[in-house]
Amino acid sequence: MNIVKGVRNTLVLGYMLGALWIIRTPVTLFFSLITAFSLSFLVVAIEGLRGSLPAIVGGLVSVAVSSGMTAGSDATNYRLNYRFQDIIVASPVTRTEYVAGLGVAQLLFHSPGLLVYLTLLYMLFRPALRSLALIVLVVLVTWLFSSSLGFFYSSYAPNVRHAGQLAGVISSALVVLPPVYYPASLLPKILVRISQLVPTVDASELIRGVLTGSAWQYSMWIILLVYTTTFYTLTAKKAKWRQD
Repeated sequence: MNIVKGVRNTLVLGYMLGALWIIRTPVTLFFSLITAFSLSFLVVAIEGLRGSLPAIVGGLVSVAVSSGMTAGSDATNYRLNYRFQDIIVASPVTRTEYVAGLGVAQLLFHSPGLLVYLTLLYMLFRPALRSLALIVLVVLVTWLFSSSLGFFYSSYAPNVRHAGQLAGVISSALVVLPPVYYPASLLPKILVRISQLVPTVDASELIRGVLTGSAWQYSMWIILLVYTTTFYTLTAKKAKWRQD
């Protein structure tokens, strides 16, 4: 019964904070997805058709990360400006349900972008349903990692501006600088090994591996899951919940 109640609370928060926003202000979808689409366009413009795979895979991972970083910024706004988190603290909703609700809200908000990239992947590469399911699984794990990370740092952010700036820095460190929009093989060997410690690089390489049929490196799954589990645990145990 508690599980059903928790799922219901999570979905209600997700609908209220994500789906309703899309219905009321759909134009904001453009602003939330413009960065990922722009980077994908640049890769294709420079590399031509051979750049379509890294461009689409990079965009898919970028949107998943963006949803988590946005959830973190929203959490700071709800905590400091609207005092919405204080209401949640005083309610029967648990911290885990609230964090999950914020994550689901941003997943719903960014779902049009995810669907665009997944549709492009299917049209261009025709993956089998099993392969498509694995790609979706990688995207969901990446979303869970970024949502946990976003809420954790947002709970300690002193103001909304600080949270927004930190989200931009983290997004660049996870998506723009490492080989997410471009193959890791372009880097020197020593940097290739270092880059594999970045979870978004592992996510993009796993998706490329599914599409190209190359052998999986299970160490990439392990690294991605370790990051996700670590930040989820930190969020559940150490994230600031009540105001001083």
